[in-house]
Amino acid sequence: MHCSDEELLLSNTEAQLHIEACKDCQQRLLQLQMLKADAESLTEYQPSDFAWIRVKASIPQKKKHHAFMFPLSIAASVIVSVTLTLFINNKWQDHNIDQLVATSNAYEQQLVSMQLPSALVGNKLWEISQIDIQLNLKQSKRSQKKLWQKRNATLKQVLATTFNNEII
Repeated sequence: MHCSDEELLLSNTEAQLHIEACKDCQQRLLQLQMLKADAESLTEYQPSDFAWIRVKASIPQKKKHHAFMFPLSIAASVIVSVTLTLFINNKWQDHNIDQLVATSNAYEQQLVSMQLPSALVGNKLWEISQIDIQLNLKQSKRSQKKLWQKRNATLKQVLATTFNNEII
């Protein structure tokens, strides 16, 4: 087995013994010594400032992290906007439902203050009881709003029917 270039240049005792017996390693050692001498005889070259600028321009640059910040900031803005919109919509729905409940309570108070409704109103009162059952189930805000609107419309019809029957 031949010596490596490092072993040839270091020339320890073991390598020296091998070099004396191996023609290939002797030739390689001679080549390395000539190459070293040629390199030492070269004049030092100092490139111009323009050459350094071109060398620096040719070196690959690290990707800038802030290039990803713009799309991330847009995504964050969208997420915040959607979350805020949903929060405001939820609060508005709660407020809207609270208004519908208050209106329903007012209609019921009017109905109680009147004399007992006629037999024609019984069907509408049954509808109101069915709506109340649905309201007691877990519903979305939108479903709750629609049910309260339907309940108020039915109560309004009952009040109108009762009022018309009292006039006659």
